[in-house]
Amino acid sequence: MSIYFKYFSGNEKVEVEDFDTFLEKFLTDEAFQMRRINFPLQGLPKQADSTIASKGHYWQKKDWEVHKKVDYEELGMERKLIRSGAFLTREILLHPQGVGYERRFMVNEKGEWFLIYYSDVNALSQNNMRAG
Repeated sequence: MSIYFKYFSGNEKVEVEDFDTFLEKFLTDEAFQMRRINFPLQGLPKQADSTIASKGHYWQKKDWEVHKKVDYEELGMERKLIRSGAFLTREILLHPQGVGYERRFMVNEKGEWFLIYYSDVNALSQNNMRAG
């Protein structure tokens, strides 16, 4: 069962779906995942250099590789969830060798979580900022 909380948007209440429930479905239901990404999606490709990082990169629907649920601990990765208020969440997966992934999710006006940014495997510093 989903857990919701309410916030006010203008004069109306909006129910926001539970992030953990959303993420579980996002990583286990391919059709749901594709509905919850607005392409082109901002981010970085694998092993992006400073030129690509400065120009920006956008994932296209035709090139998207569906994200699957994995056991982060088994892969030797540390998982961090950084919540900025109730409406933005960053998920960072950091490997001890200094590389990692980052996904950013944001709530839309209907209270639904959407993937708004994805950085594939890239060098990350310990404070979770892209190195370089």
